[in-house]
Amino acid sequence: MSAAGTPSADPWVIVPRERLKYEEHFKSLKPNNGIITGEQAKGFFLQSSLPPLILGQIWALADTDSDGKMNIDEFSIACKLINLKLRGYEIPALLPPSLLASLKGLTPLQGGTGTPTGQIGVQGSLPPSRPEPPKVGPVLPATAPLIPGLSAHPTLNVNP
Repeated sequence: MSAAGTPSADPWVIVPRERLKYEEHFKSLKPNNGIITGEQAKGFFLQSSLPPLILGQIWALADTDSDGKMNIDEFSIACKLINLKLRGYEIPALLPPSLLASLKGLTPLQGGTGTPTGQIGVQGSLPPSRPEPPKVGPVLPATAPLIPGLSAHPTLNVNP
């Protein structure tokens, strides 16, 4: 197996070190019964300096059960997507299977089949030799904020 076939070579995999960091951030937002609201997440996500439209796309993917709230798995997905976008990756139209599998401690090579709750479209596996992001699908309308309270026209300038 090549180095590209290892879980850490896949940019979409959430490694344990990242998960611990995401859990710390999640706890700092003071979740109620293991859940944070869009309002709780908004300020934290805006610190990334990504445009609200991009954050809305990330929210739509990460909020796997479309309830307007996030558990730790959904928050981890959002944080991973934000970090990858900041590193130059495009936001995928569907969550990569390796990202979903990494939430369960499995990689596609280990045959993981579990996914977070909710209906999620899953794109085919990326070839191990080319861990490139999937192509971006249709862009969501700019008029519909996906994070409650977050409009497409920011009025807040947050610098990291």
